[in-house]
Amino acid sequence: MRNTVHRFSPYTYSLRGEKFGSGLFIGRLTKFCPQCLLEDNARGHHQHWDRRERLAWLFRPITACPVHRISLHFAGPQPGIAPDLSCRVPAENEELRLLVDHATLREPSPLQAYLLARLEGAAGPSWLDGQTIEQAVGATEMLGAVLAFGARVNTNDLTVGDWHDAACTGWQWAKQGEAGLREAFSHIQSMQPKTRQ
Repeated sequence: MRNTVHRFSPYTYSLRGEKFGSGLFIGRLTKFCPQCLLEDNARGHHQHWDRRERLAWLFRPITACPVHRISLHFAGPQPGIAPDLSCRVPAENEELRLLVDHATLREPSPLQAYLLARLEGAAGPSWLDGQTIEQAVGATEMLGAVLAFGARVNTNDLTVGDWHDAACTGWQWAKQGEAGLREAFSHIQSMQPKTRQ
């Protein structure tokens, strides 16, 4: 039950006492670490039966495997809801090894670490802990996006890597609370308009 996401309304969920909207999830996509799946396969007698989906993979801000320090991969949207991970990620061992060999190395962002730690009940920076988990994540990401890419950034154009960079940038200010936010806003006001290249 501790790892069960509860649905309160079509757009509201809770997990371990934290309430949040559907925007914190990745939707109908499936995100996975190919190295984790290879290790799952190696523990069992069948290539697919022992695969386990990690709870962290369900959350949009999680972009790197905290164990293997590589970018998570995406399986495309499914035509229907397939509860079995082996149906959503049917890749065989050889394909998973290729994904690992060509994976982008990526350290988890501090915001990612904060989100996972908060779901475990750990305390973080007091200002962020005073917000809902969704507000804390959203505020940090948006602040970082403006600081990294300019006030006119079109967030619909940001890649997964861009959001990772935004999370890292925004964290440096948001973790300081109100003082950090005021300094960040002052910095934004002094910035020349930026356009993404």
